[in-house]
Amino acid sequence: MLQIGQKTVKNKAEQALSGRVGIRNCSWNLAAQIIYNSTLTTHRRATFELVV
Repeated sequence: MLQIGQKTVKNKAEQALSGRVGIRNCSWNLAAQIIYNSTLTTHRRATFELVV
């Protein structure tokens, strides 16, 4: 389930970086890195909810 969330964030990051999606001063790439690098499930979930 968490991997699905990571893929969603990664896809949004790629879309944002390619200019296909308008976002409000939000770095999807950084958010994705935080989620990928985090080892705490609660932190990962909180970050995912924050960026989505």
